[in-house]
Amino acid sequence: MFRPELFILGLFLFVFVNYCRINGDVTGQQGELKTTLAVAGRHIPAAWAIDLRVRPEWRFRGLGVALVETLLRDNTVVLALGVSEDARRMFSRQGWFINGRIDAYQKPVAPRGMCMAESVRRGPARWAVKLLFHAYRLIDTTAIRLRRHKGRVVELARFDRDIEPVLAKRARHATVSCKRSVEFLNWRFVDCPFAARYRILACRDDEGVTGFAVVGTDFRKRKKLAVIEELEGTRQARSLLVDFIVRSSYDGDVDAVYYEGLDNAVSQMMRRKLFFARDSGHFFAAFSSDDTLDEHLADRDNWSIRLADADAGFGDHGGPGRSATPAELVPGERETG
Repeated sequence: MFRPELFILGLFLFVFVNYCRINGDVTGQQGELKTTLAVAGRHIPAAWAIDLRVRPEWRFRGLGVALVETLLRDNTVVLALGVSEDARRMFSRQGWFINGRIDAYQKPVAPRGMCMAESVRRGPARWAVKLLFHAYRLIDTTAIRLRRHKGRVVELARFDRDIEPVLAKRARHATVSCKRSVEFLNWRFVDCPFAARYRILACRDDEGVTGFAVVGTDFRKRKKLAVIEELEGTRQARSLLVDFIVRSSYDGDVDAVYYEGLDNAVSQMMRRKLFFARDSGHFFAAFSSDDTLDEHLADRDNWSIRLADADAGFGDHGGPGRSATPAELVPGERETG
């Protein structure tokens, strides 16, 4: 019989970490990324459960459950993105809504981005793949040139108050979404130690900023991806931003453009722009202690989610949501994202 001692440490501006300590040794951690959830016009205190870790010798002995229950006790709504199979089983027993994978789309911008199997990339079929890619690129770039957009795309060094109307519009139009602020976006993409891997793009017209996007880089299955981590704004602004990202990626050094999120309007736009649906989206789950929210949270069609809402976009780059305590204190496999 053991008596775990739970304590919390506040880190950075939005991240807190619950630790589990047994006989003086740290045996587990559960991070939380604070947010406010806009649900059908209400503003609900919430948190993303991030980076659950338990020492191998203490796994499957109740520590993970105890750490997660601390979050459930302290927050009206708890969300999780990138949930492992073991965590999904635990969450189901605790009464979470398991809403499946969020949508994922990929567009090849180089021949390497079109084929998955190494045998295809190296075998005789590679020439057929190259021909197919060049035909695809011709069709795609022609369609981009024929589209008429109002506005222009500019690159920003950091976010400012000009984007606040875009953030306010998102909160009004989505049934369920995480509220954003200029402070959060700058913390997430500008003031972090690895900000150099992000590009911040804004769409402007004569009336001001109508949308913005953030593009990062990542490597998956030996492909270099341009990852759209943020995409907000009017329908026309989002379309112009995606076209700009794709066009610049064709001339860059990436293999594909990748988007992951939960937003029906954006998913429909990606399909129209010849993005291919993938099954690689992160698993998404939500828990609420307020029964009046259940009908909204249980329906995935109500949600508007981007990678940057949680820590999923940090990946293994050492961001604030990746590991809030030194790895040597809490070794072992990551159980949730």
